[in-house]
Amino acid sequence: MPHADPEEAADPHGARARRPFPLRVAAVDIGSNAIRLMAVEFYNRKYYHTLAAERVSIRLGRYAFRDGRFPPEVMDEVVAACERFRELMHALQIAAHRAVATSAMRDSANGRELAERIRAEAGLALEVISGAEEVSLVYEAVKNRVALGSAPWMLTDLGGGSVEVSLIDHAAIRFSGTYPFGAVRLLEQEAWVRDDAGAVLCGELARQMPDLVEELARTEQLAGCIATGGNIDALAHLARIERHPWAGGLLPTRLLRKTLENVLPLSVPQRVKKLHLRRDRADVIVPAARVYLCLAQFAQVQEIHVPGVGLKHGLLYDLVNRHLRAAPPRSAE
Repeated sequence: MPHADPEEAADPHGARARRPFPLRVAAVDIGSNAIRLMAVEFYNRKYYHTLAAERVSIRLGRYAFRDGRFPPEVMDEVVAACERFRELMHALQIAAHRAVATSAMRDSANGRELAERIRAEAGLALEVISGAEEVSLVYEAVKNRVALGSAPWMLTDLGGGSVEVSLIDHAAIRFSGTYPFGAVRLLEQEAWVRDDAGAVLCGELARQMPDLVEELARTEQLAGCIATGGNIDALAHLARIERHPWAGGLLPTRLLRKTLENVLPLSVPQRVKKLHLRRDRADVIVPAARVYLCLAQFAQVQEIHVPGVGLKHGLLYDLVNRHLRAAPPRSAE
């Protein structure tokens, strides 16, 4: 059971409303591969229990990266999902929420139109955030799960449309870059899912990430590599590594490579049936694994720390920080 925070000590005046905790907040992440809601109740500034976790499999990246725009029927599905999320937040008496959209919404020609519909029809205060903001939010989540020191870590957050790679320590983000190598985007380019694509992809990543490669070359010894996102969580599960509920676990790169070798011969339906992967995870997991292996090679690490957090967790911690700073949060009422 998470420990009690000193800020939750008994109020000598009995004024419960003055206590910062417990606090119910929710995050909505409209990504390139799916739309997610996570609603939690924080005991203190770090620990919480989950009230609800919903995932709607709408692959916006397929349309944004292939066609350049969302079809009307898909926009209707997204708005309907957001309306359901809003109703659930109301039923759970959520005090504040934050809703964001990422690469697919940024890249689509009618992404702004969809964002406006979500605000107007679903009542969510949606923000279309930049890659830099994604990094900042994921960093916030990682700081609450990993004991960062003064030595730099490489942080890799792989989504459907982009991969954000940063060098971080306990005090700051030292370097950050956003690159168009998300798992859904790569899937739409068939060259990157062929059996022989691994080495070629590493070469292409190095070509398009010269700033990262140069930064790594002049960086002192890395403390390690941290990876976040649904794909690395799925790969860690397939690799059967031991994982702590809050601290996560370590995935050796040799085991990640072996896991990829086991997945590659299977068709997508076989991955669903034999590996118990969701359909919208079973196809993107191959390009995702390749990106992680390439980045681990660039960082010259033999294992990847998988803390089990992502963008939605960063949104939740950001809401707590805003609450504690007494900034007026967005109400879910």
